[in-house]
Amino acid sequence: ANKLPDRPYCLWRIVPVVWAETGVQLRGQFKPKGLFGINYAAYVVNGLEQAAGEGGDIRSMRGNNRDSNDNNKAIGGRIGIRTSCGLDTGISCYRGAYTADGQQYLTIMDLDAEYRQDAWIFRGEYVWACQEVSTGDLHKQGFYAEAAYRLNRHLEPVVRYDQAYMDDAFGQILKRTTFGLVFYPDPDLHPMFNFRASQSLVHNDGRGNQTHEFVIQCVLGF
Repeated sequence: ANKLPDRPYCLWRIVPVVWAETGVQLRGQFKPKGLFGINYAAYVVNGLEQAAGEGGDIRSMRGNNRDSNDNNKAIGGRIGIRTSCGLDTGISCYRGAYTADGQQYLTIMDLDAEYRQDAWIFRGEYVWACQEVSTGDLHKQGFYAEAAYRLNRHLEPVVRYDQAYMDDAFGQILKRTTFGLVFYPDPDLHPMFNFRASQSLVHNDGRGNQTHEFVIQCVLGF
């Protein structure tokens, strides 16, 4: 569950969250003798698809609910380790043809980690993508690091730094620092009901400019 109203650049422009697929997935977990458990997921789906051409924006490739152009399927999965000391980490991979003719492929790798200790939560993620084009591969990468501290039952301040490099015609490098606050009106009755507010300083919007962003959000999860 995201603690800030907006998502990191790498989970917006490279991994196009929110992202749903048509396909099948196998998920499970087991805990061998010791201090850690292993969880896994593997799937076969239609995959991301660009309407025309190649080298386009990954986010615009969502919504391939019917393979009308190419029958190639995308495959992927994740394997993770969850320890008894509060560390949860994993590695994910996705690969599939993204052009309508099925000739060019998109590969996405992801490393994620979360550590919980008392009132602290630390999260981080690194994303890398290789997008094939006829003139050479495009490499897109990004990361974020986030820390949150539960002051009491109702308040949780959050800080996050994130950036992404978009290997496109503009050579975009996006950088941002975000400060936020989560307010839980009734943690016992509605633990997933909260209000979130954030103030971001965008160090680079991809064009070399700086700007500010303020977002407030009401969330109800169930």
